[in-house]
Amino acid sequence: MLKVLPLLMAISLLSFPISSAEIRLPISFIPETLVPTNLKQVDSNRVAALITESLFKVRDKFQLSPIIASSYTWENNQKTINLKIRKSRFSDGSYVTSKQIIHSLKNCIKYAKKSARLNILNILGYKQFINTGKNLKGLREAGTNTIQIELVKKGPLLLDDLSHTGCAIIKPSINGSWDLLKGAIGTGPYMLKSVSNSDIVLKLNPFHEASEIPQNVRFINSQKANKAKEKMDLIFDLRGNENPGPEYISYNISLPMYWQMSLNNEKNIFKNRLVRKAVTLGLNFKKIRKFFNWEESRMQSGLFPFGMRGFKSRKLNSGLNDLNKSKKLLKKAGYTKKNPLTLRLLLSRRGGKLENTQIWSDAFNNPYIKINPILLSHKEVIKEKKKGNYDLIFHGKSPGSIEPHMLLASYLRDSIFNTSRVRDGKCDHYITNAISEFNLKKRWQAYEQAQDCILNGFYVIPLATLNSGKVYINNKWELPGRNPYFLNPYRIYDWRKKRK
Repeated sequence: MLKVLPLLMAISLLSFPISSAEIRLPISFIPETLVPTNLKQVDSNRVAALITESLFKVRDKFQLSPIIASSYTWENNQKTINLKIRKSRFSDGSYVTSKQIIHSLKNCIKYAKKSARLNILNILGYKQFINTGKNLKGLREAGTNTIQIELVKKGPLLLDDLSHTGCAIIKPSINGSWDLLKGAIGTGPYMLKSVSNSDIVLKLNPFHEASEIPQNVRFINSQKANKAKEKMDLIFDLRGNENPGPEYISYNISLPMYWQMSLNNEKNIFKNRLVRKAVTLGLNFKKIRKFFNWEESRMQSGLFPFGMRGFKSRKLNSGLNDLNKSKKLLKKAGYTKKNPLTLRLLLSRRGGKLENTQIWSDAFNNPYIKINPILLSHKEVIKEKKKGNYDLIFHGKSPGSIEPHMLLASYLRDSIFNTSRVRDGKCDHYITNAISEFNLKKRWQAYEQAQDCILNGFYVIPLATLNSGKVYINNKWELPGRNPYFLNPYRIYDWRKKRK
């Protein structure tokens, strides 16, 4: 029986008229490449999301809005999906065809290992598709402006994943490049104008339906910018120390920043679960909380930030510190005061107290643990992570309002976002069960099992969830409602009520 699932038809647009004005937005660094299947950083995604569009867009409450697709239907016991395609154009004026969509989706599939969509590999069996072609039965045209995807197993989260920028519909360059900085184009509201070491400038896509957005968007490298001269129209203030001036209006933002410490579980020292447990028990959560002025109610004990729906509350980590047990475990593993467990901790330069290396040296009150904190730039941390040249990393995750399955997928064995380098087949099993389950109750059970597996393995140390922050917007860009483009992936909610 064919079941038609209607999509939300409204796409929010900005409310100010086109003018010659240019909106100036901060970016922490200028990406060297901009390949949608390989967007490793939030800032790269912010730029690509203006140039490209996917079949759908996941909006609040996880509803799907049509972008390039107009509707979809499931059939064959939810193993076959038919996607109707709306009339769309690339930024060079050419129309999007079903063949080009299939070409883009195959590219997304082929390079899924390099993207955040590692869960796609499990939902559709993409590994098998790449290697043997057995699990994905078909990806084909099925009539005028219709794409059909036929599966072996049900794919309940398929459309969420096809909404990701990594599966954006792209027209490669003449040379076959999928890099948006090297000639590839999309169907988004903007197209590339110029790129340099100091900024990326986008200009309007004349063939996009959006009619009330600024002509240019300039992403300015905030690390190199002279703040006095290069004043941004949008300023994110997550620490409460900005005061940009009377020409700015401030809003509270909904940006749950989840702080955690990841262990490099590929290191021999962490092959032993008891050593991992000893490190976790040896961390003085109360000292960290007091130093950073984190409220005790914000101390995290699970993988999912507070406010992410569907998860049970867990005992706060602020009560987890157990020095005696930590010492006994390390002593059993052969460590002493003279021969302590020496760990290299990577810290990214973030400003303020977060750069204080001394607090992390003192944070472990176990004399059998010695911490060597290393303060590096963001790019240097990325390089060290790739090399695996670390024992611990203190870092933040900002999942916003996305589905929990995306966060869980970052702990899969092959995920590039698996900073903890978890290599646990049992945890992989729970994660893949969760992201392959249509039944919501069973899916939450699998989520909980996966979370317990990772936490009981002591692969990662959750610290805190902070969701207090502001964004300052220049008066000339004052908007009465949401801004779906320029704040991506940051979520500003209910501006009128929260505005100060």
